[in-house]
Amino acid sequence: MSFAASQTEFAGFPESVASVESSPLAEYLRLSGEDGGLVPRAMLPAALNLSSARVSQLSAAGHFRIHRIGTMDFVTGDSLVAFLALERRTGRPVKALTLRRAARAIRDAVSSK
Repeated sequence: MSFAASQTEFAGFPESVASVESSPLAEYLRLSGEDGGLVPRAMLPAALNLSSARVSQLSAAGHFRIHRIGTMDFVTGDSLVAFLALERRTGRPVKALTLRRAARAIRDAVSSK
């Protein structure tokens, strides 16, 4: 197809609003305006400096609001901002104090004196 033929074929493209309203692009634009923007979920590991597995865990835990448009998942900008505002601790959680570990700590403290 020549360039001139393609120009005449798509000359009425902006007028065909009926087909655009139900398209994934229209859904993306609508959701993007409602939820503070949309970020592709595939970009989160690099953006947050986390592993893909950790991003999946956080998604499963409900930290991110996700919309599926077509075959892609998008995270809302509002949920991303809320996640970044959280005070998150790094590393493993502190183990709970058990009776055995408390007795060992007391014994070690007494024997060191």
